[in-house]
Amino acid sequence: MNRILYTLVLVLGFAGVLTAQNNYTQTNFRTELTTYGDISATGTAIAMTDKTAGSSTTPQEIGFSFSFNGTAFTRFMIHADGIMRLGTDAPGAATVIAANPGLANGAVFTNTTAAFQNIIMPFFTNLIQGVAIPEFHVLTTGTAPNRVCTIQWKNLADADNAGTAAHQFSNLEFQVKLYETTNDIEFVYGTFSPSAATVTG
Repeated sequence: MNRILYTLVLVLGFAGVLTAQNNYTQTNFRTELTTYGDISATGTAIAMTDKTAGSSTTPQEIGFSFSFNGTAFTRFMIHADGIMRLGTDAPGAATVIAANPGLANGAVFTNTTAAFQNIIMPFFTNLIQGVAIPEFHVLTTGTAPNRVCTIQWKNLADADNAGTAAHQFSNLEFQVKLYETTNDIEFVYGTFSPSAATVTG
């Protein structure tokens, strides 16, 4: 499966361009091949109030101090739409903001709304239930100073926003990995099961 190590502006939820306080640069981005390791059996389940409507969780422990955008964080919250926010405040939903700066809600990369600050987005789209009840887990492994916190989204599908039943995937799963000391951010994508719908843009 594909794993993408993101250390660039695409994972940063703050207004403007890269600044001196930010510890990520575009030149550190790379893609690699690896095996997706499901943590459902070993991780701690993250409760989601409404798993099909895309609600947010309560604050979860990273297990170590993680530096992001000039701030040290020990907790995070996730949204079912493939969005993670560092700290103890909930991230916004993909349906209330756009990636396109020309749209009414503005762009996620330049938005100054609090809900879109210090965010990491391994997917960022309106997600709903896949072939089974959605599951969310967290697992911190290793020993200091080389621990890794893995956050997993599972059993989700892209939403039918156009009302045409044109889901592109019937089921998908993905993870974010946070690395202690190096502060690397890794996106790992598992099995994406294509639907029978015609491919759309």
